[in-house]
Amino acid sequence: MLVYVCVIVGDQVDWDAWLYGLGMPPVKPHYDQSLGEDVDHLIKRWLECTNDEVDSFYTVDIVDFVPVQMMHFLDELRKKERLSQVKVQKMGEVYLLNSVKNFEVRWRWIRLAIYCQYKEIVEMALEFVAKIGRLHFIAPLYKDLYNWEFSRDRALKTFQETRDNMHYISVLSVERELELDSK
Repeated sequence: MLVYVCVIVGDQVDWDAWLYGLGMPPVKPHYDQSLGEDVDHLIKRWLECTNDEVDSFYTVDIVDFVPVQMMHFLDELRKKERLSQVKVQKMGEVYLLNSVKNFEVRWRWIRLAIYCQYKEIVEMALEFVAKIGRLHFIAPLYKDLYNWEFSRDRALKTFQETRDNMHYISVLSVERELELDSK
């Protein structure tokens, strides 16, 4: 393969710099950032709008988003200041996030809503952890529920009710997140 590349590209590439040089590559490639820029623009709009301006958001805002854009959108919002209850409710309604089928997106939506202390999401979160057995999803979600005083008791109760249906490693990990002793 390298011989083929050398024949085609020839002397146009400084091979010593690329293969043996220190630091950053000699040529910085240009990547299309448009998908990320669309998400960042929408995040900025949500963060800067007031509760009275939430009616300026529409489903069309995300209609062309691929799942990874939606995941990035929800992840980045969770890293920012908490959104108001009005904003979270409107976001769920406008973008139909309470009925999204993609588990990665749904999980991120639930985590964002819990981060923003949106009480209406707790029931959906508890159903999610009760039905989904994948540790990647349930351990952080149980931790989020446990760290919020409003949902702590219900998270503990749901775990106690469903632990017999969980994989042993998942039980141990969730117990650690919920600060329980193994039994």
